[in-house]
Amino acid sequence: LPSRKLGPGDVRWRRDHLKPMQLWVVDTIEFNTRQVGGYLMGLYAYDVKAGAERFFPMKAKTDVYDCLLRLTAMEGLHKRPYPVTVMSDNCGSMVHAERACLTHGLSYFPIPPNDPRMSMAESNVGDFKERSACMFYAAATEDGPLTSKHLVETVKYCCYLRDRHS
Repeated sequence: LPSRKLGPGDVRWRRDHLKPMQLWVVDTIEFNTRQVGGYLMGLYAYDVKAGAERFFPMKAKTDVYDCLLRLTAMEGLHKRPYPVTVMSDNCGSMVHAERACLTHGLSYFPIPPNDPRMSMAESNVGDFKERSACMFYAAATEDGPLTSKHLVETVKYCCYLRDRHS
């Protein structure tokens, strides 16, 4: 299915006209902690209208396709009675996001990479990483039971708290 070309004046860009889950911004996040098999990374998704956050752990940047399919299935984005748009920067791994959107009837809108003025995901990533790190490092002790393996659960818990308290 072809994506719809959207412009800055489109009603779908005005937050007061948006419906929940209608506009998502996504970005990849890498955490500076070692994991078995490399650095921990994931796909961060932010719903512009509701302020909801989702995080999907990845082993490689090619997993963006599967992560976006999980987001689509979990939130029923492909079954909404209105068009849903996914925005992301144009970095290399986001070709997989575009392919997932086009395959499942979502609109895709690429934006310039690493520009926090254009992408709410880009500007939220720093805050999201800080919140996750604060929660994780407050609970972890040097010889305690929490290790970097628990970081994924901490990050998902941050998303849960944001949904419940915003």
